[in-house]
Amino acid sequence: MQIFSRVTGAVLSILGAVLVLCGALLPTYGSGDYEPSALQNSPLILLALLIAPALLVLASSITAWFHTLPTWLFVLDLLIVIPAVFLHVFFSQLASALACFDVCPPGGVHFGTGFWLPLVGFLLSAVGLLVTFAAQRQHPLPNPPTP
Repeated sequence: MQIFSRVTGAVLSILGAVLVLCGALLPTYGSGDYEPSALQNSPLILLALLIAPALLVLASSITAWFHTLPTWLFVLDLLIVIPAVFLHVFFSQLASALACFDVCPPGGVHFGTGFWLPLVGFLLSAVGLLVTFAAQRQHPLPNPPTP
C-alpha cells in the first residue's frame, strides 16, 4: 500500500507539471491569457512563473518515484508552487484588465487554456506532492547501501 500511495502522488505531481508546461508552451485560446505576450515580450516572466516551478516539481516527482526525498525539498516545492498559483491568477487578471483597458475585444474577455491548464496543473502538483510526502513519512523506503 505504501508504494501505491507514493507512486500515486508522484504520478499526480508529474501530470500536474506536464499540464503546467502544456498550458505555458502550447498556443493559448483566450484574451485573458498572458502567455502569448509574455513569450514574445518578456520570456523571463513566463520562465520564472510557470516553467521553472513546473520543471522543479517534475524533477522532484520523478526522483520521489524511485528514492526517498528529503523534507526540505518537499517544503521548497510547496513554497514555490503555492505562490506560483497566486501569481498566475494575478497576472491573468492583470492581462484581462489590460485587454479591456481601452476597448474590450468583441465578445469580452475570457480565459482559455493558458489560464486553466497551469491552474489545474499547479493544484494537482501540490496535491501529488502532499500525498507523496505523507506516504513517505508513514513508510520510508530503505536507502540503498553505499559501496
